[in-house]
Amino acid sequence: MSAFPDLRPATRGPQSDESFWPSFTDIMMVVVMIFLISTTLLIVRNSELVRELTAKINAEREARQEAQSALAKTLTLEERVAALEDLLADARLRQLRTEEQKADLQQRVDRLMKELAQSNRAAEELRARIAARTAEIQSTLQRLASLETELKAARQELDRTRQRLSDTTARLASATSTVQSLRQAQARQSQALQTARAASEISEEKLARLREEYETLKGKYDKLVRPARTTKGKHVVAVRFQKQDGQPVYEIKPDDGGAFRRVDRAELERRLGALKQRYGKDLYVRIIFPDEAGLTYREAWQFTRDILNKYDYYYQDNHM
Repeated sequence: MSAFPDLRPATRGPQSDESFWPSFTDIMMVVVMIFLISTTLLIVRNSELVRELTAKINAEREARQEAQSALAKTLTLEERVAALEDLLADARLRQLRTEEQKADLQQRVDRLMKELAQSNRAAEELRARIAARTAEIQSTLQRLASLETELKAARQELDRTRQRLSDTTARLASATSTVQSLRQAQARQSQALQTARAASEISEEKLARLREEYETLKGKYDKLVRPARTTKGKHVVAVRFQKQDGQPVYEIKPDDGGAFRRVDRAELERRLGALKQRYGKDLYVRIIFPDEAGLTYREAWQFTRDILNKYDYYYQDNHM
């Protein structure tokens, strides 16, 4: 027998109505319960998300307030912009200078290390030769001592056997000649030993000079960073330098809120000279290199050194 009610019109009656409405009520109750449970879960989840979002927004607001408070205590907006522009220009200049000097220094260090290795090999070879010559000299001395012992025995034999005087005299003459030859050989070996020792001392001196040069280069490399300047209480003038189509482009902007004005080198020098006469040691020159300046490190460094040494207050008594 089927568990579902017969909904056909022909079979409807009091009994079919009684079996249809309880089942329909149960189904709707289940649907309502599922809807209520889902709605409750969504409300709880949304509440958690709202609390998390509110906490994050409050944390970000507090962080921004703390950052703004710290910046307001240290620098004004104008000083921060000037400091950031100076740091950017100095960083680009130091990057160009460091890359080229690092490559040059690496080449010189490689060359010095090769020369040092060659000197070490030469010193080792000299030491080996000295050791071999020393062994030869010791062997010669041992032979000389042995011959001297034989000579002493021959003399004793000469004293004991007068009748064999002629043979003993010939042997003595031969032994004396051998001794003289050995002594001459010893003198030659001593001279060779002195020559080898002198060559070893020269190699050690060369090794010491190479090490001193390496330390000097390392010291120069460690002194590349200079202290920062400040715009506080100074009259700031910005100078921008770049190359376009291989030609130098100079622009100047006084510290009056205006825009950059393109000038040639002579006009740039004239304007900076006039500002120097007016402000003296209160003139601050900011050098700016755009991202695509098209300059080499030598060109950027030469321009910065010339302009700052002539006009900037910080470099009047300190040359780059």
